[in-house]
Amino acid sequence: MRVWLRELREDKTQLAMAQTLGIVQGYYSAIENGNKTPHINKAKKFARILGVDWTLFYEDKDGSKEQAS
Repeated sequence: MRVWLRELREDKTQLAMAQTLGIVQGYYSAIENGNKTPHINKAKKFARILGVDWTLFYEDKDGSKEQAS
C-alpha cells in the first residue's frame, strides 16, 4: 500500500481523487493499494497534480526503487 498516497487523500474518496487525476476509480485504487504502478509519464502527471515527487510511485515500503511498468 502506498500509505503516502492514502494520507495525501485525507478525507476525499478514491473516486474524488481519481476524478482529479483523470482516471477511473478502480485504477486509482490499484495504484493506492500498490497493485499497479503508473507508467512514468502518468506518474509525472499525477505528481504535478498532487504536488509530490513523481519517484514516490516507484518506491517500495522499505524505500527501495521498483522497476517501472
